[in-house]
Amino acid sequence: MANSRRFDIDGKILVDMPPGWKQSCVGDEVDFSRKPRNCEITSDTEVPFMPMDLLPDSGLYATRWIPRKGKELSSGVFFNDGDILLAKITPCLQNGKQGIARGIPGGWGFATTEVYAIRPRSLNTEFLALYFRDQDVRKWLADKLQGATGRQRLPKEALTSLGVPVPPPDEQRAIIHVLRTVQRAKEATGNVLAAARQLKRSLMRHLFTYGPVPFDEVENVELRQSDIGTKPEQWQEEELANITDIVYGVQAAVAHNTDPKIGIPILTNINITIDGTCDLGTLRYYDLPEQRRDKLILKKGDVLFNWRSGSEDHVGKTAMFSHEGDFTFSSFILRFRSKGRIENEYLYYCLSSLKADGFFAHYRAQSSVNSVFNASAAAKVPIAFPGKKERAAIVMALQAIDRKLAAETNRYKSLEALVDSLIHNLMTGQVHVHELGLSIPAEVS
Repeated sequence: MANSRRFDIDGKILVDMPPGWKQSCVGDEVDFSRKPRNCEITSDTEVPFMPMDLLPDSGLYATRWIPRKGKELSSGVFFNDGDILLAKITPCLQNGKQGIARGIPGGWGFATTEVYAIRPRSLNTEFLALYFRDQDVRKWLADKLQGATGRQRLPKEALTSLGVPVPPPDEQRAIIHVLRTVQRAKEATGNVLAAARQLKRSLMRHLFTYGPVPFDEVENVELRQSDIGTKPEQWQEEELANITDIVYGVQAAVAHNTDPKIGIPILTNINITIDGTCDLGTLRYYDLPEQRRDKLILKKGDVLFNWRSGSEDHVGKTAMFSHEGDFTFSSFILRFRSKGRIENEYLYYCLSSLKADGFFAHYRAQSSVNSVFNASAAAKVPIAFPGKKERAAIVMALQAIDRKLAAETNRYKSLEALVDSLIHNLMTGQVHVHELGLSIPAEVS
């Protein structure tokens, strides 16, 4: 590995680049697609249309589109099959919205006006598309956005000025081969992760409908209808306020409190994942007054509930706190602490099941900008209350699949980090593809 190699993203100066490489800029390497003169679109012509939501957040290709009649197209960006479609508006650009158009009927279509349709001249299309996924490149482009906050766009002149490395063609193909290989592993793990999530949802639905009985014995379970769906006849319900202590978190502006010297970590709604775990990857800090510590310091087993969010999907996110050290929590989170009649693990899974079934989305209130399920509403939530042995069996079954989810999540994150690292290091010449000690097929290299 040659750490002295460096690529200058802002200009065209080469410093210790690998032999045969040159540095160029996007404007010298691409054309921006335009509607050809001989392309006639009548009012009844069916045109493949690519809206922003069909552009992928990761991966290489954009293969989904919707049909539109010519008379329905008041505006759009013309693109050819094989063009790179790159989002130019916030937050889509920062979120990685881009893809190489592939499998477009007739070889052309229209896309949202909020993308650039780019066709490389001699640079390998996949190479350039992967280069656009480099985290440094994304940050550089994001810094060039202009316009009012919330609707900023990337000027064309900023994109064309972006520095781009140009390795020899065989080196480009070898780099693509390495990145494809790791990307496929990442996608395969992502598929396993998605299947595990679906399995957990199905298992929760089974356990909280029939109880911990085998699938082939559900016909023997006597059922009744309740406010939270179909339940075994003998199960009871308890309102959440009767079995837990419910407390709002700290009301304070902490978004910029990134210095640990400020105080103790304060968990916010971004620390509760959609999968129902506590993610400490991004922490904020708060100087919690001594007189409030007894009430607002978290204990192991506390259940955290995201009661307010701008996204309907995030209202009702639930996680169980299990970390060492002093932590507190923000005002958008409710803390549920068992009064002793129910196990924290069971409560966590019960609330997670209600979230998966859409209970909180259905019964939430809606303010001008937020979906809301506040403490008053939470207090009245009916909690399924089977016997202690049944609760323990439900927890054991769901903990087993959570261990599988955690393992696959960690594997996916590792592969994601590897992809990001390889994109940056291979494409800027800091690591030469042959230094990796990999076998590159002859038809690639």
